[in-house]
Amino acid sequence: MEVKLEASSAPSNGLTRMAIANEHVKEVLRVSAEVNLVALNAMLAAHSAGEGSRGFGVVSSELRALSRSLDREMLNLVETFSGVVRDTAGLQKQRRILWLLNRANQGDQAASLLGDLLSRKGNELHEAGRMIRDRQLAVGAQVDRTLRLCATGHALARSAKIEAVYGGSMVVTLRQVANQIEEAVSHILATLKQIQVQMAG
Repeated sequence: MEVKLEASSAPSNGLTRMAIANEHVKEVLRVSAEVNLVALNAMLAAHSAGEGSRGFGVVSSELRALSRSLDREMLNLVETFSGVVRDTAGLQKQRRILWLLNRANQGDQAASLLGDLLSRKGNELHEAGRMIRDRQLAVGAQVDRTLRLCATGHALARSAKIEAVYGGSMVVTLRQVANQIEEAVSHILATLKQIQVQMAG
């Protein structure tokens, strides 16, 4: 008995996509740390600017909280990616073993024993593939959740630009900080969309 391999879910292709997506996650983590730092500086600048920039300080504080939430989501994604990569590598190994067993099964007197073993291995592979697809769906859901979080961050960044106008003598500095935050959040959004593309591939 020959157990056919599923050609539609080539593990090496999945590993490549996961590796690319994982690099995007690292980029989001890096930029998120920048947002956190810029938001902290923004809070300090707002404090120095006085009463008129209180709104800017509040928005900056919300952005710091958002940055921390983003970090948590990204760390969860890193953990999930690690699981997918580990399972996909294991699946690739099992497929290689199955291929070797299929070759040994051809014309051998121990065909019935090998047939049972092949059947069992085929079932294990099917189950491993199902688990990987489930994890990939979980990654997609995490990315969607993080995108919604970033949409909030984008709105907060725009609010920071509006609040910067009331910064008195610090208007230029606050506007500059607000622009940095908006650019960072836009970069994170673009990177998350690239992760979505990798996951859809």
